[in-house]
Amino acid sequence: MNEPDEPNELIESERPWWRRPLVIETAIVLCVGVLPHVISSVSLYVYQRVAFGVSGSSGGTASSYAFALIYQDVPDMLMVVPVTLYFMWRAVDRGQLKWSDFGIVPPKLLRDIALGVGVTVFSFAIWYVLKIGEVQDAFLRIDGWEDFQIHGPRSTPDSFGESFGVSHVIVGTLGLAINSLNEELVCRCYLIAVAPAFFRNPFLAIVVPAFLFGLYHLWYGSFGVVDAFIGGLVYGAVFLKWRSIWPLIVTHTLYNVFVIFGYEYLRYPIDRWL
Repeated sequence: MNEPDEPNELIESERPWWRRPLVIETAIVLCVGVLPHVISSVSLYVYQRVAFGVSGSSGGTASSYAFALIYQDVPDMLMVVPVTLYFMWRAVDRGQLKWSDFGIVPPKLLRDIALGVGVTVFSFAIWYVLKIGEVQDAFLRIDGWEDFQIHGPRSTPDSFGESFGVSHVIVGTLGLAINSLNEELVCRCYLIAVAPAFFRNPFLAIVVPAFLFGLYHLWYGSFGVVDAFIGGLVYGAVFLKWRSIWPLIVTHTLYNVFVIFGYEYLRYPIDRWL
């Protein structure tokens, strides 16, 4: 199987650029794996501003949120993962890329877990710096969501905490792991691997997917975009260094579990859910 000597040879062809296979395939992956999330995120952001204003209460429950993760992410996985893997296979079959370029490699359990935990700690260190620097509060004021916490509306004990049980954490964690697989497969594994075909500047191979990843999270508010964009840069750098999807799934899942569930454990007495 012949492999390109230079990254920019990935789409060199006598065909017009819009008819080149990798261009068409990347457009399909973006339409299936990115565009629906961006549209949904923008819509939810606008809806939350209109519906909640500065009240800071979404009225949701931990139970409904945990199971909503499953209902949303499993169908998403059944569509996004096969489509993305198929177009990865097409690029490999043409000899343009290898599976290892996409980070689809056998897991190294200890290394992947250790790296995932380390990146998670580093990501929280960045978040803490932004928090104590009042960057987060500044973005919340921009959104008119001064009463929000971390990501999304502040929950009350009645609406979130009292319905929060271990089973919800388990179900929610499974949903978050599936969500992490969907997002990392597209935003890191696929887009970063094919980015050199579109950008001569290697820095853009990380920045553009990170920006799209940030837009996924607009429904958390403008700080959610900034937080996810910075996280996307970190995850992208880790991917370029180790070329493996597994530590990214570990760190993405751990980060989301704490942000969405763990923070609630810190805010309310644990015996209220056991």
